[in-house]
Amino acid sequence: MKIAICLPSHSLSHARFTHCLAAMVAFTLKARPELVLETISVQGTLPRVRNCLFRDALAARADYSLWLDNDHVFPESALIRLLSLNLPVVGINQPTRSLTPVPTARNAAGERIYTTPEQAAARNIEAVRHMGFGICLIDMKIVGKLQDNAKARKRASIFPLFSQMMTPDPDQVVGEDSFFCDLMAELGIPLHIDHWLSWETKHLATVPISMADALEKRPAPR
Repeated sequence: MKIAICLPSHSLSHARFTHCLAAMVAFTLKARPELVLETISVQGTLPRVRNCLFRDALAARADYSLWLDNDHVFPESALIRLLSLNLPVVGINQPTRSLTPVPTARNAAGERIYTTPEQAAARNIEAVRHMGFGICLIDMKIVGKLQDNAKARKRASIFPLFSQMMTPDPDQVVGEDSFFCDLMAELGIPLHIDHWLSWETKHLATVPISMADALEKRPAPR
């Protein structure tokens, strides 16, 4: 069984991500030596990059594609655990990379889903309507439904699978991963998040630090 590890990138990868990727590959091949892992990397703007990566995973005849954003840190067992769930599309509930982080996963009502320590301890898997693509495993068997959909719509290709769209509010944009999630809902392909893996994954962020922050943390004088 072949797994294409899809690595979208704007520019450079975080060192901590690179360490996690190497540890995951080593752990996976030790646990499942029969697996074939192939890394695919494309650099540029996310909508184009994600479509190119899916195309390249198809060309590589991968059975699964594992999507890893290079600003995440995660357990070495991540791939093995996601494979064991045997789901068509399964990933994590990643927090947004902002000073006030919120979950990216939403339910059918559009409400944000929060991962809790209790859900992680229970190793809960939850069906969702939308999810981010920080870490996501896709069973490439979904391509059959994508091809049927393209044929029914008289389209020459299954693409685009990812597209970013502006909204009537200039400050708001519909992300390329939401476009994919909407397509999955249209085709009746369920999406799930793994709360256990979500809890153990971190979204790396770069935040401005000022002298005011240093003063706030200054030890009290003796």
